[in-house]
Amino acid sequence: MTSTKRLLFGASLILATVLPAPCLAHSEEDFDNMGPMDFMWPPDRQWVDDEMGMTGPCGTNQGPTDRTEFPLTNGALSLEQKQNVYDVQVSISFDRDPTENNNFDVLIPQERMRFMDWSHVCIGLPSISLPAGAGAGDDSTNATIRLRYTAEYVDPDHHHRRGDMVKRHMAANETFYSCADVTLVPAEAFTFDIPCFNFTGDFESHSHDDDHDDDHDDDINDDDDDDEDDSSSGLSRGAIAGIVIGSVAGAGVLATVAWYFWRRDRREKQIAERMIYEHNKIVGSD
Repeated sequence: MTSTKRLLFGASLILATVLPAPCLAHSEEDFDNMGPMDFMWPPDRQWVDDEMGMTGPCGTNQGPTDRTEFPLTNGALSLEQKQNVYDVQVSISFDRDPTENNNFDVLIPQERMRFMDWSHVCIGLPSISLPAGAGAGDDSTNATIRLRYTAEYVDPDHHHRRGDMVKRHMAANETFYSCADVTLVPAEAFTFDIPCFNFTGDFESHSHDDDHDDDHDDDINDDDDDDEDDSSSGLSRGAIAGIVIGSVAGAGVLATVAWYFWRRDRREKQIAERMIYEHNKIVGSD
């Protein structure tokens, strides 16, 4: 193994040790108050429960909430997920309060994202075309971005008794929905740094044996050439790789920690609002 590849391998071990803690450190409240996949940015509508999450078009009984500015071009979605999802579709509606699935136009078809096993993932969007007569910054540029995807779901109340044993049914594929309300603005007027990063979750084991074998052959053939190149320059490729990886790792850790606490505070606020809503319903019914 060359010095460059040895350093890259060591750096990858450091990344694997450091990054998972904040990236995957979702609290129990986080998992209880989100679907299999959810928006990290822009903020989504309040999650209610799994049953409501499988109800189109937006997976919630909450209407449009505070809208987030979103660029017409070079926009991206920062998403988080707690289990594998399939057939992810991204669509948009320019209706004030879309209530039907056919109110949405597809931005990214499900054929483009058949399977996703990330803990955090960034999805770039194509340029968004405004409706006829709309101007960026007007009220008419309010929009709702929707995720529609498939995930395995086991109904906790769906089981049957066989003798002395209670048997739960196996997971079934269900369709889930989630919506984020935005106001579209020109790219030059959008100054927010979208918190985009990709990180693989720990809910799926991976095998890279085939890739490893192919790389191993290259290592044997290229050892001499790589070592010679490393020693001929003032700063070796290994050192440069180490500097780059170290910088990316440090920035990634800080960004992830900040976003974890932001996400946790937001979830706690949603839980509090939901409790107040349920309390007011009970008081009103009395």
